[in-house]
Amino acid sequence: MKHIMVDIETLGTDSNSVIISISAVAFDIVTGKFGNVFEVGISILEQAIHGGVVDNDTITWWASQSKSAKKALTQIQTKDYKFDGIKHNGIDDCKHQIKYCSDAYRSLK
Repeated sequence: MKHIMVDIETLGTDSNSVIISISAVAFDIVTGKFGNVFEVGISILEQAIHGGVVDNDTITWWASQSKSAKKALTQIQTKDYKFDGIKHNGIDDCKHQIKYCSDAYRSLK
Protein backbone atom coordinates (compact mmCIF):
# COMPACT_ATOMS: atom_id res chain seq x y z
CA MET A 1 0.00 0.00 0.00
CA LYS A 2 1.35 3.39 -1.00
CA HIS A 3 -0.43 5.73 1.42
CA ILE A 4 -0.18 6.22 5.16
CA MET A 5 -2.53 8.10 7.48
CA VAL A 6 -0.85 9.39 10.64
CA ASP A 7 -2.53 10.55 13.85
CA ILE A 8 -0.71 12.25 16.73
CA GLU A 9 -2.40 12.70 20.10
CA THR A 10 -0.96 15.50 22.24
CA LEU A 11 -1.43 17.39 25.49
CA GLY A 12 -1.53 20.77 23.76
CA THR A 13 -1.88 22.54 20.44
CA ASP A 14 1.51 24.24 20.17
CA SER A 15 4.55 22.80 18.40
CA ASN A 16 6.26 22.10 21.74
CA SER A 17 3.33 20.14 23.22
CA VAL A 18 3.87 16.77 24.84
CA ILE A 19 2.95 13.92 22.47
CA ILE A 20 0.91 11.07 23.96
CA SER A 21 0.92 8.74 20.98
CA ILE A 22 1.71 8.35 17.31
CA SER A 23 -0.49 6.05 15.22
CA ALA A 24 -0.35 5.15 11.54
CA VAL A 25 -2.41 3.03 9.15
CA ALA A 26 -1.34 2.01 5.64
CA PHE A 27 -4.18 2.24 3.12
CA ASP A 28 -5.10 2.16 -0.53
CA ILE A 29 -6.47 5.56 -1.51
CA VAL A 30 -8.47 4.14 -4.44
CA THR A 31 -10.23 1.27 -2.65
CA GLY A 32 -10.15 2.60 0.92
CA LYS A 33 -8.81 -0.75 2.15
CA PHE A 34 -6.64 -0.73 5.28
CA GLY A 35 -3.25 -2.35 5.60
CA ASN A 36 -0.79 -2.71 8.45
CA VAL A 37 -1.02 -0.49 11.52
CA PHE A 38 1.46 1.05 13.95
CA GLU A 39 0.91 2.67 17.33
CA VAL A 40 3.36 3.80 19.99
CA GLY A 41 3.01 5.81 23.18
CA ILE A 42 5.67 8.36 24.01
CA SER A 43 6.96 8.92 27.55
CA ILE A 44 5.24 12.03 28.90
CA LEU A 45 7.73 12.45 31.74
CA GLU A 46 10.74 12.25 29.41
CA GLN A 47 9.25 14.94 27.17
CA ALA A 48 8.37 17.20 30.11
CA ILE A 49 11.93 16.92 31.44
CA HIS A 50 13.20 18.14 28.06
CA GLY A 51 10.81 21.07 27.69
CA GLY A 52 7.61 19.48 26.42
CA VAL A 53 4.59 21.53 27.46
CA VAL A 54 1.28 20.28 28.89
CA ASP A 55 -1.61 22.69 28.25
CA ASN A 56 -4.28 22.88 30.98
CA ASP A 57 -7.08 23.54 28.46
CA THR A 58 -6.12 20.37 26.60
CA ILE A 59 -6.12 18.36 29.84
CA THR A 60 -9.64 19.69 30.50
CA TRP A 61 -10.65 18.71 26.96
CA TRP A 62 -9.27 15.18 27.42
CA ALA A 63 -11.13 14.91 30.74
CA SER A 64 -14.40 15.63 28.89
CA GLN A 65 -13.85 12.81 26.37
CA SER A 66 -15.57 9.43 26.56
CA LYS A 67 -14.41 6.73 28.95
CA SER A 68 -13.42 4.56 25.99
CA ALA A 69 -11.24 7.33 24.50
CA LYS A 70 -9.46 7.91 27.83
CA LYS A 71 -9.03 4.17 28.35
CA ALA A 72 -7.53 3.78 24.86
CA LEU A 73 -4.83 6.31 25.74
CA THR A 74 -3.78 4.35 28.82
CA GLN A 75 -3.49 1.10 26.87
CA ILE A 76 -1.00 2.33 24.28
CA GLN A 77 2.36 0.66 24.67
CA THR A 78 5.14 3.15 25.36
CA LYS A 79 8.41 2.72 23.54
CA ASP A 80 11.49 4.71 24.44
CA TYR A 81 14.55 4.71 22.23
CA LYS A 82 18.02 5.38 23.59
CA PHE A 83 19.06 8.92 22.70
CA ASP A 84 22.48 9.11 21.05
CA GLY A 85 24.20 12.48 20.87
CA ILE A 86 23.28 15.84 22.36
CA LYS A 87 19.60 16.53 23.09
CA HIS A 88 18.23 19.60 21.31
CA ASN A 89 21.03 19.46 18.75
CA GLY A 90 19.06 19.57 15.50
CA ILE A 91 20.91 16.72 13.77
CA ASP A 92 20.87 14.48 16.86
CA ASP A 93 17.15 15.21 17.44
CA CYS A 94 16.41 14.29 13.81
CA LYS A 95 18.36 11.03 14.10
CA HIS A 96 16.42 10.15 17.27
CA GLN A 97 13.07 10.88 15.61
CA ILE A 98 14.06 8.76 12.62
CA LYS A 99 14.15 5.75 14.98
CA TYR A 100 10.40 6.19 15.62
CA CYS A 101 9.62 6.82 11.95
CA SER A 102 11.67 3.87 10.75
CA ASP A 103 10.04 1.54 13.26
CA ALA A 104 6.60 2.75 12.17
CA TYR A 105 7.44 2.34 8.49
CA ARG A 106 8.79 -1.20 8.95
CA SER A 107 5.68 -2.25 10.84
CA LEU A 108 3.45 -0.87 8.08
CA LYS A 109 5.25 -2.63 5.18
